[in-house]
Amino acid sequence: MNLLIVEDERELSNALTVLLEHNGYQTDVAYDGEEGLNKIHSNYYDGMVFDRMMPKMDGIRLLQTIRSEGNVTPVILLTARSEIEDRVEGLNAGANDYLSKPFSMKELIARIEAMLRSSNATTCGEMHFKNILLKKDCEELQSVFSSISLCRKEVNLLTIFLKTPGKIINKDICLSHLGVDSNPKELEIYIAYLNNKLVSIKADTHIIKTADGYFLSD
Repeated sequence: MNLLIVEDERELSNALTVLLEHNGYQTDVAYDGEEGLNKIHSNYYDGMVFDRMMPKMDGIRLLQTIRSEGNVTPVILLTARSEIEDRVEGLNAGANDYLSKPFSMKELIARIEAMLRSSNATTCGEMHFKNILLKKDCEELQSVFSSISLCRKEVNLLTIFLKTPGKIINKDICLSHLGVDSNPKELEIYIAYLNNKLVSIKADTHIIKTADGYFLSD
């Protein structure tokens, strides 16, 4: 799982990075809202953690911006302000959860895990893009012309591409979703399998390889 931390307090940001990577997450860091927005526009994330008060663009404005763009990646908002009105403002802006500083690192990990479980549950049924429909529960890919079965690894891979069509997803992130002990050669094989299956059902999209990773054509 790939997480973005947008936090201007570098000591806290470094501590969060160490903690999350120790718990098996890949992390990316930004130190102000504008840098965070640039990273969101150019990378794929399973979840994000925003500080509320930051230079250039605060966490509320950053959250409102990405939600207005249609980005539904789950977000935890961190804040030193604990008033009810501030929590309501954060939740109304689109935050999935809200945590007041100072906080327990164990609680943050628990909240991130709960947030990601909830996010996965909302996309566990069907995902639609162009003329294709991924039915995750029954591991089937359909178009208006035909349908074909997928294996679980193919479902996991296609899911991340369908979440952010047109956005390049780097190979490390693809490998993390392919499964434990996967390697770049295996990834290329499963990308080829998926493209062959997309062609076989006459899909209006396919997965394109770049120097940095792969993306679903939009």
